[in-house]
Amino acid sequence: MHKFPKNYLVLSELSANTVLILNTLTDKVYCMNFEGEDELLLSGELKASWSTFYAFLEDYFGC
Repeated sequence: MHKFPKNYLVLSELSANTVLILNTLTDKVYCMNFEGEDELLLSGELKASWSTFYAFLEDYFGC
């Protein structure tokens, strides 16, 4: 698997070539594939799927 900087925490296992990643510095969560989005993530160009980890948790658990 790819190596990301320490501030990127992988939240899920690889599924359908996609992972969930938390940027611990910005608190943003990304749903990222390995078909070019990994480069976008590392360059700061990938749009976050959730603006905060809390928003991700609310969506994930349906709170």
